[in-house]
Amino acid sequence: MKLIDLTNKKYGKWKVIKLIRKDNQIFWECECECGNRKFIEGAKLRNGDSKSCGTCSRGKNLIDKKFGRLLVLNKTKNKSKTGYNQWLCKCECGKKL
Repeated sequence: MKLIDLTNKKYGKWKVIKLIRKDNQIFWECECECGNRKFIEGAKLRNGDSKSCGTCSRGKNLIDKKFGRLLVLNKTKNKSKTGYNQWLCKCECGKKL
């Protein structure tokens, strides 16, 4: 069976990053619009079974939004003590928070 290259293609909110071979299986490393990454089978991408990470729909995507002097760069995997998402930001002075 011929492998279809999905690199750099978009499926729903997923962007395919690269091919991953693990335990004699083929997966695609994908990045969701919210910044989350996951390994997904190609068939699930192509037939629409996987359209996003599922967590980005629970909260707003703040990437590239500006709040005062802070620019949101990415969502971290950390949560606050109260369960809210945490974001990596860059100040106009250059410091990352």
